[in-house]
Amino acid sequence: MATSGSFSSSFGTNSKYSIILEWTRNWVDIASNTSNVTVRAYLQSGGSSYTINSSAVKYGTMHINGTDYSFSFYCSLSGNQKKEIYSQTVNIPHNSDGTKSFWMSVSGNIGISFSSGKVNTISTSGTGTLDTIPRTSGVSLSTSTATLGSTTVTVNISRASTSFTHAVYFVYGNQTITVSTNATTSCSFVPNISLSSQTPNGTQGYGTIYVDTYSGGTLIGTSSAGLTCNVPASVKPSFTNLGAEVVAAGADTSYGYVQGMSKCKLSIWGAAGSYGSTITQCVISGLGSTWYEWQITTGEIFTTGNITFSAYVVDSRGRASDTKTCTINVQPYSPPYISDFYIARCLSTGTENDSGTYIKVWNRCGYSSLSSKNTMTVKAYYKKSNATSWSSAVTSGNDKTVILGGGGISTSDSYDVKIEVTDKFKTVTRSGTVKPKFVTLDFKAGGRGIAIGKQASYDLLDIEMATEFSQPVKHGQGTWVYYCSQDGVAGNFIKVANMTVIANWFNGCLCFGVARRGSKKITKYYIAFSGAEQPVDSSIHSFIKEGAINAYIVGNNGTFDLYIHSNGPWDVIEFVEYYTGPYISSVKITWTKEVVNAVPTPHIAAHNSPPGYHWVGQSPMIGNDGVMEIGKYIDFHASNEGTSDYDGRMTSVGWAFMTNLAWIPEMNGTVNLGDGNYRWSTVYSVAGVNASSDRSLKENIEYINSKTRSADQITYSDMYNFVRDDLGLAEYNYKCDEKKEKKLNFIAQDLLVNADGSDNMVGQMIVKPVPVPTKQEIKEAKAKLEKGQVYEYPTLSYDANTYISVLAGALKEAIFKIEELTIKIEELESKVSDDDDIHDC
Repeated sequence: MATSGSFSSSFGTNSKYSIILEWTRNWVDIASNTSNVTVRAYLQSGGSSYTINSSAVKYGTMHINGTDYSFSFYCSLSGNQKKEIYSQTVNIPHNSDGTKSFWMSVSGNIGISFSSGKVNTISTSGTGTLDTIPRTSGVSLSTSTATLGSTTVTVNISRASTSFTHAVYFVYGNQTITVSTNATTSCSFVPNISLSSQTPNGTQGYGTIYVDTYSGGTLIGTSSAGLTCNVPASVKPSFTNLGAEVVAAGADTSYGYVQGMSKCKLSIWGAAGSYGSTITQCVISGLGSTWYEWQITTGEIFTTGNITFSAYVVDSRGRASDTKTCTINVQPYSPPYISDFYIARCLSTGTENDSGTYIKVWNRCGYSSLSSKNTMTVKAYYKKSNATSWSSAVTSGNDKTVILGGGGISTSDSYDVKIEVTDKFKTVTRSGTVKPKFVTLDFKAGGRGIAIGKQASYDLLDIEMATEFSQPVKHGQGTWVYYCSQDGVAGNFIKVANMTVIANWFNGCLCFGVARRGSKKITKYYIAFSGAEQPVDSSIHSFIKEGAINAYIVGNNGTFDLYIHSNGPWDVIEFVEYYTGPYISSVKITWTKEVVNAVPTPHIAAHNSPPGYHWVGQSPMIGNDGVMEIGKYIDFHASNEGTSDYDGRMTSVGWAFMTNLAWIPEMNGTVNLGDGNYRWSTVYSVAGVNASSDRSLKENIEYINSKTRSADQITYSDMYNFVRDDLGLAEYNYKCDEKKEKKLNFIAQDLLVNADGSDNMVGQMIVKPVPVPTKQEIKEAKAKLEKGQVYEYPTLSYDANTYISVLAGALKEAIFKIEELTIKIEELESKVSDDDDIHDC
């Protein structure tokens, strides 16, 4: 191999003349596997005395790599001269393996006579061998995208020579995989799933396949191709399990999960990414909530029975693990209760006696056994009503009588008695008062106290008997119930009273009237309780105020404290009114005085009273039958507090409330606006009429489809046929309309029954008779109406929301039909355009 060379032949006298052929490679084009070569022809004299004198034109031929080139020249030559007679530059293609040898020659007819004789043709030739051009094999892949661990990738190699061999490598991330060291035209491999670790934060990566081309042991060159690799769906995070652990709030964990008393600690254990990914999120769901932590603790659980929690984890690729669940069982629990409570003065034997110096206490109570793990204790206490501390506890039990006092119960004093029932979680209390020995009239020693119906114990008039005044009562300073002064103590609130439910059936409300120093108006409070059958479980049903003085209630389970907002350290709170009706006499009021900076939480704030109302017109708007008279209206307005937070009853007929400036019925679905005979003319609103559509308000949900139905379910097709065939529109006016204004709508009776007398399923969903007439009544009515006869039966109305839904269903079916027709039209058009037998005429 070379980049140049020469060949020569001698002729003439003493062979002192030569014809020379020289070649030189100028450059190489590797891409086209070609060398550029220049070939030159020369005449040369071998000495100073060897000359050629000739002025005639001579002709010659040069042959290079199979191609002839003709030329003309002059053969005159001086001594020792080397003269070029022709040159040609050509591109010479190499063989497929990059090698190349080419043959060249030159000849000329000179017709010159020398001393040795005449020479007509001179020539020379030879073969030039060019340097080999490196030839790199091409590469292509069977697929540009592969799934790690499953897709077979074939590397196709287009080589320039059958002698070439190849080393194939796959580089992905920082990993280099040897696919083959001696490939010829192809090789195959499956990218290992372990390469997923090279893309820990994504689901796709990009690699490169390199092919080194060898000729023998010599590296000719390298070619490459890109390969996109997908991390398989099976590569996702995982975790061992979702663990649940009871967190007790009031007893040890051996009780298990107890309603309202237990929390659940949930933990995701063993979470790990896959092939290099990391965990970025943990998700736990249950009880209607979702938490994004690996470990959480729920609030107290109030749902009973089996509760299932689920969890999954997400990794840095954004992939979620399989979901795992765990189920806990929450036992139903209710606090202990005292259903009956009875106290009386008695003798040591337990015999009731008004002069007894013992107290007899009996109760009936209960508790949740929690599979016999829970226990209950009952203790009884007593104290003089004006004392601050209770006696030591005396153990009692369910449906059990205990005797208290040891004979030391004074007949002239009142005594408070309470029962405490305690289980492992809560304590409930019932209390009552034992009155002094009955005395019609008694004077306290010292002459400053008088008692009626009891013994005198205080320096005041103390009345223990029901009192009836047959004449007006004159008060020198008005009514007065309780006086509470802050006496310079700093604080923002005063706890003024304790309210304790002491017996069953306390339906009704308490009423307090409060005056406060600096206030221009007395504020009234109305307090109603709930849970009348079990007073220890009672809670606040409503707390309403009329006036500007804020008040708060703290407590539960039948015992509550009342706090009044004060204006300063020298404020005075006076209760000028306190009333309990006969149904609320089971609530005991104990007056207190405790100044605090803040009301304990949780607490209930007194809400402003419902808005007032007044009649417009000469007569009441609502009659004795509870029907609103036409032409009258109620002007509702807020209380003087200027707030819209209403939660009281709106009217005396008990059919609606107003809360947060919204009309609501007393019970869901019980109140109509107008009826079949008396209708509103026009209803104006800003946002239209809202129908309840939230999933949480519905049950027994079955989705409608176009073709199939359950036994009592209509389809979109039924709705479509109903609108097309049965929904006949009519013009009319209402009989009560003096203007006889024309309306456009359908006739309800026409929609209920088909022409053959069968029920119209869709129509019967829209039309709402009130009350519902029988099928026979409807048929008779329709027949008489068609004959122009009058038939009286309950009026019919229609449900606008259902009607709109039916129209939507019919539209949906129409859309289905349009789409089907569109597809058929497109198929027909396609068929027409593809049919070679159809030609334009």
